[in-house]
Amino acid sequence: HACHDWRVNAFPDSLLITIPVWATLAQGATAIGFAWSGSFLQLLDFVSVGLAAVSGLVVASVFPLRRRGPVATFRLPFYPWPPLLYLGLLAWTITAQLLDPDKRLPAALSLGTIAVGIPLAGLFRRPVARSRTPT
Repeated sequence: HACHDWRVNAFPDSLLITIPVWATLAQGATAIGFAWSGSFLQLLDFVSVGLAAVSGLVVASVFPLRRRGPVATFRLPFYPWPPLLYLGLLAWTITAQLLDPDKRLPAALSLGTIAVGIPLAGLFRRPVARSRTPT
């Protein structure tokens, strides 16, 4: 089956459905809910804070990758200052959104959605068999 390559170990085998189908259904339902829930600016605030927070998580992943050793390391000039500067500016931006009375609710809902999603992702995560490379 061509879509079988898209399966990940995030869902129980009993569902037997591929990730793009779930993602499309979830995004469609979310988009419909957002379209009915408020103004374009509220939607923009919701999405921008969530995107900023997720990008911060991605940038923060540089630190554990660097600690793993020579296999996982990569070159980054002036390390650790660029990711620290980015994370500091990101924290400032998200804090400004949360302090603005007009943007507080969409920003808080966005961060809350991420906060709920992280443990849910861990709940549905199953161990993945790793292939061993011959030594």
